[in-house]
Amino acid sequence: MEIARGVWLARSALALVLASVATAPAAAAPAATSVPGLPDDVAAFFAEQAPEVLEATELHGTAAGSVHEVFAWSEAYLSGAAGGPTVSLDEWIAPVERLGEPVGTITAYRPAPDEPATFAATSDDAELAAALLGVRSGSRLVLDAPADAWFALIDGTVTPLDEHATELLPAGRATLEELQPSVVERYASMRAQPDDVTAPVGSRTPDGSVPQPWLLGAGIAAVVIGLLAVLGLVLRARRRRRAA
Repeated sequence: MEIARGVWLARSALALVLASVATAPAAAAPAATSVPGLPDDVAAFFAEQAPEVLEATELHGTAAGSVHEVFAWSEAYLSGAAGGPTVSLDEWIAPVERLGEPVGTITAYRPAPDEPATFAATSDDAELAAALLGVRSGSRLVLDAPADAWFALIDGTVTPLDEHATELLPAGRATLEELQPSVVERYASMRAQPDDVTAPVGSRTPDGSVPQPWLLGAGIAAVVIGLLAVLGLVLRARRRRRAA
């Protein structure tokens, strides 16, 4: 009877955990904030949530500047096929300033195409922040993930934005055609490596995207295992008392 009751209690505990997840209120979508060139949900994040995020980090007392969409090299560019050279990562980055001095960056992303933009990461990369503040209007920001390098692309010309990009492009600029062989080589080398399954939430995968935070299932499992462990201790204590 004790074992049967234990199984029933375990099932009840699991049902309660799953029910609490299923009935948890969904996060409200941010209010629309119209900014030319930015989707409303992205503009809303940087206007309403970014200041709170920055205050909770080492970048407190700062403000985010102009927001830039982040792109990666497209499969067409990497394979030499016809098509545009870049593809959007559904990420947006902005420089962060303190008293007029660049001190870092803040990034937002969409966890899924139909979800609103949310916080992804901050950095203390003052060099990149300064470069973003000076990016020419109309430029497209490209993250070269294997090299962790940032480039600006405009009118078919690529220029480096940080130290890593400068090392790859010491001449200071190149056309897309001139840069393509080295980009293709880097990505081919990266893809030959085993996937890193331990990448933390908010970090980028090799293709430049941000991994999805699929931690809910693991959290539920941990709670259930904890409940079962406590239940086992209770049943063991009861058996000992009866034996005594």
